[in-house]
This record gives sequence, C-alpha cells and structure tokens, in this order.
Amino acid sequence: MRVQPARVVGAALLLGACMQANAFTVGNSTPTSVYFVQGQSFTPAVSGNAGSGTPKPDSSGNAQLSSVHIAFATGQTPSSTLYIYSTLPTNGDAATGIGSIASAPDSGGGNYVFNPPVPVPYSTQTYAVLPGCASIYDAPDSYAGGTDLYPVGCPAPGANPIIQGTYDIGFTATFVDPPQPAPMMNWTGVGLLVFLLAGLALVTRRRAA
Repeated sequence: MRVQPARVVGAALLLGACMQANAFTVGNSTPTSVYFVQGQSFTPAVSGNAGSGTPKPDSSGNAQLSSVHIAFATGQTPSSTLYIYSTLPTNGDAATGIGSIASAPDSGGGNYVFNPPVPVPYSTQTYAVLPGCASIYDAPDSYAGGTDLYPVGCPAPGANPIIQGTYDIGFTATFVDPPQPAPMMNWTGVGLLVFLLAGLALVTRRRAA
C-alpha cells in the first residue's frame, strides 16, 4: 500500500487546531418588552439564562471575548459599531468610542465580532456600549452579572452621563480560550513520524521502479 505523507501532515495540523478549547457564552434571553437603551454590562464568570458551556478564565485571569450579539427590536437597524469599555464612558466619548479598549462593526443582525478576541476581566463587569440609544429588547433585572446601560433622557440624552439601569437587554457574549500549543514532546513525535513515513514512501517508490 502506498503511504501518503501529505495526509499525515494534514493530520498533524488538525491536531494542532484541536488544541484550542471550546467556547462558552454568557447572556440573557430575549425579553418581549422594548426600551431605548445604549448597551449592557456583563461578567464572564456569570452565565445567565442564555449562557452555555463552562465559564473559565485564561492563565492571566481574563476571558477572551470573541463576539457580542444584541437583540435589537424588530424594525430597529443595528448600530454600526459596538465599543467595549472597562469603565462606564461619558455619553460624548461613547459616540465615537473614545477610551474604549476594542470595537467591532455590525456583521449583520446585531452580531459584533472581535478579531482577535479581546481580553476582559473574568470576575468583574465589562461594558458593551453603542454609539447612541436604540430600540432593544429589555426587561426587569434577570441577568445577575450586569445591567442595561442608558443615558438619562434617551433617545435624546444631550450631555447626560451613561448610567446602569435595573433591567437587562437580550444579549449573548461569546468567549474562547487562546490557542494552546501541543507539548513539545508530542510535536517532536509527530515530526519524527512524518519523517519516517516519508522515507518509507520514497523507498517503496524506488522498489516499484
């Protein structure tokens, strides 16, 4: 039987890709009521009723935020950008993302994808803030890891500060672990296997000739 070294190499690459751990999500299921709000705070350690997987920090005590989905009300065009803040911004700063640690464009349907993922504290709140108020599904407090965010007077808040409310919007925040390289011993073994099989294939071809 002819040996296919390329297949062995592909298997080694697949092994490396599998070293990245599964994602987990936290969030709040979509309510039925709608309010003008500007975002939501969340804590990666708190799953909420829309969470999945097992929350866990990385080796630095952070969580790697890869995306946020916001449940905009029917008929509401999703905001073009979502900003991530470590502290509550002023309304003026939120309009353009001044002081934010990351931003992402709407990729469709209120989905905001961060590439690369953003490290955020695992056990304390992070703030996902839109540039302005929007009609979002929102209801009395049902997510223990954060609150909805809005400036007083929204949707025409003027210079009023953004504050934390007592409701929660419909949202999910997705986190992934950073890729974990395979132990050196494993990669050495794979490399040796590829080398030996490639040599075997070469010998087989020479004998066949």
